[in-house]
Amino acid sequence: MKRFISLLAIPIFAFASCAGGAGGGAVTKAGASKGIGADSMEAKLTMEKPRDIRIMADPYLSDAEVAAMREGMMNMPPDTMEASLERGKKMYHDPTLGNGNAGQSCASCHEGGGSIGGAATTEVIKPGGFVFRPKLSIPTLKGAAVSFPKPRGPRRGFMVNLAGMNSMCIAAFNKGQWLDANSQPAVDLQNYIAAFSKGKKWKPGAKKILPSGPVAGAM
Repeated sequence: MKRFISLLAIPIFAFASCAGGAGGGAVTKAGASKGIGADSMEAKLTMEKPRDIRIMADPYLSDAEVAAMREGMMNMPPDTMEASLERGKKMYHDPTLGNGNAGQSCASCHEGGGSIGGAATTEVIKPGGFVFRPKLSIPTLKGAAVSFPKPRGPRRGFMVNLAGMNSMCIAAFNKGQWLDANSQPAVDLQNYIAAFSKGKKWKPGAKKILPSGPVAGAM
């Protein structure tokens, strides 16, 4: 019955899509604003236009696919916190994390989870080719994980969790690519960085911790 309802919905979605604008298959502005990812952090950072994504395929797995997934999960070798932390530590010290080419790793600014002090300069290219090079005071990561989620960005324009903050740093300072937040590498890196906050009380929204104090002219 569920599969019948799902398949019946396909022409309904198709009709709704075609009727969206006067130009036949055009998507209305209102419809586009409701597209998946319209107010995502990535969309805000890259200033990409929101996309209207409509799922038209059958969302239900077949019995064979469910059985195969169950078998795979049951035969999966066990993972451990220790193994995850070791993988995260390796990533933390890898200057090529996210295919980065800046020649530095997370540990370059946060050796042992601390802070080397001072500030680091990053580069943001805005539409029109304008290059913005903000200077950011380097915080310690000891106790940092418990401060997320919190607003980030030049104007505190979006909420970010620890995974998002890790990827922002990889992109800004390692000149690498964002990690898929649901991937094992992203989880392992979160696990390792979160370990620097072991025993700390959760304080979402707390300011970053600067052991040597703020740097003049830095954010």
